[in-house]
Amino acid sequence: MKLGWGKIAVLTGRLPTTPRTRSGEPVMDAAEARYWSITGYDTAFPDEDGYGGAAVHVLMDEDVVVDAEGRYVIVFSREFERPVNATAENGVTWVNWGPTAHLSWTIRWLSVAPDWKFEFSPDEALVGWRSDWAAEGADVAATRTNAPGVLGDYQPIVHTMSTWDFSALGENPRLPAEPVWRDE
Repeated sequence: MKLGWGKIAVLTGRLPTTPRTRSGEPVMDAAEARYWSITGYDTAFPDEDGYGGAAVHVLMDEDVVVDAEGRYVIVFSREFERPVNATAENGVTWVNWGPTAHLSWTIRWLSVAPDWKFEFSPDEALVGWRSDWAAEGADVAATRTNAPGVLGDYQPIVHTMSTWDFSALGENPRLPAEPVWRDE
């Protein structure tokens, strides 16, 4: 993902429910997943396998602001380009893009059957090898498109726009399920 000047990236989707354990709660309730996170890696410093090296930011499930249905809006921008409505009070999680122009994202989702597993758990039964770009018979539409795939609402969708465009959405901004691409 490349972020040009004056642009922001907005990630939308639905977060699986996860136990709230960060504050030392004595009981860990079952949920749809045990853990979810997204990490941004600077692609200018790949490791020996060619993957992004230095982690620029990481966000875990308990850091994400969600509505009553578990839907999220995550805004990635440089600090000086942060939209005025990209606040938790407006139902938005804001993440500092960091000092680089190019990032790759890795989403981690830990499901432990049977307690933390449901119909959209991205496991071998649902996704299998068809999501592995190097596998024979890989299915790009399974998880690697910018549209709901086999993960349904749990498939993150990336939108790009200017800071102004997002700010113009006002309080509690929501975006459609289809990607919004504004290059102007």
